Amino acid sequence: MEGIKGLFESLKEFIWDVIGYFIPGMYVIILLSVIVQPKYFIHTELIDKKDPAINFVVVIIAYILGYLIYGLGEWKEKWRGPKSFMEVIQAKIPNSNSYKLASELLQTKISATNATMQVSTMTAKDVRNLAMSYAPDADKKVYTFMFRSDLARHIANSSIIIGILAVLLQAAHWIHPQLQVVKGEIVYLVLYVFLICSFFILNYTRDRFYRIAMNIPFSILISNLAK
Repeated sequence: MEGIKGLFESLKEFIWDVIGYFIPGMYVIILLSVIVQPKYFIHTELIDKKDPAINFVVVIIAYILGYLIYGLGEWKEKWRGPKSFMEVIQAKIPNSNSYKLASELLQTKISATNATMQVSTMTAKDVRNLAMSYAPDADKKVYTFMFRSDLARHIANSSIIIGILAVLLQAAHWIHPQLQVVKGEIVYLVLYVFLICSFFILNYTRDRFYRIAMNIPFSILISNLAK
């Protein structure tokens, strides 16, 4: 029974992993199909428009594109260094009440085993990992909120890149009328501005879910040790 349960859990994680890359990739494909002039489309017999089902080739392309978007997002956060949203949120964790209380409970637990480890000398990330070892049921909840945070981050990055590129290409068209890669009607201009603005809205969503994912192990630990 445990083996079947483990198989279903592994399958579930695999499906969520595929969806996590597929959605951002498909989002980019849909946006490009809406804003790019038809003459710039790449036509191939591999994609049959008469097929009523979603073409498998498009699914594969969307999935691969999702990996590229993920890599770009990771590179951006690494380039930002201490200003990365991850680093900023992690730096604030020690100030939370749940972290302080969880640290005290962990220190009491460690001291009871006569170990010399001091929680106060550990980084917030190490304390969080230690808390998760005492709260194994936190894994699923952390994964859920991390998934939501990553999805918001990848869609936000895709939106602002496409929005800015579209604005620049439209500006180039105004300077050189023969160069018309994207559609320039007023409704599309509004869409480009909306894509840029949505970056900041989605970043708020990204930060909120990441903050929950970082802090939830402490809350679950407190709940478990308080029983």
